[in-house]
Amino acid sequence: MLYFSNSWEHNALPVYADKVYQVVKLLQRHKHRLSANTRLVFVSRPDEYVPLKPYAWRSSRLHPGTMTRNEWIEASNRILHAQLAPLFVDAEFEGGPQLLLFPDIAAAMRPVLDELAVDGVHSRAFWYQTLWSYIIQTICSGYM
Repeated sequence: MLYFSNSWEHNALPVYADKVYQVVKLLQRHKHRLSANTRLVFVSRPDEYVPLKPYAWRSSRLHPGTMTRNEWIEASNRILHAQLAPLFVDAEFEGGPQLLLFPDIAAAMRPVLDELAVDGVHSRAFWYQTLWSYIIQTICSGYM
């Protein structure tokens, strides 16, 4: 499970894009070393709940100096999906490890943040149970 996220990351988007690019290149370089039984699940960054964040956080801006944190999260998830998507569409990994790109988590949780947010970053257990249920169903779908 490759959870491509952390709540403390504030890198400029080009730096983040380069990190994702490096992971893509690493996978391409070592795909032959991973068995066909290997499953790699990529999960993007979850959204954060702005109303419960401190004012200093809400007023800060990220690269290029004009983006709110949630705008940055949206942009970073677009970068992640854009760079990883070709690996899932092309036949490059056919017969090798299975790559699973989970849908944009931030977009999926945005409609329920009002109900499920505990603070600005964490959510109630129900959200995590639902998310993991979907991930497990996706991974195990071939065995059902």
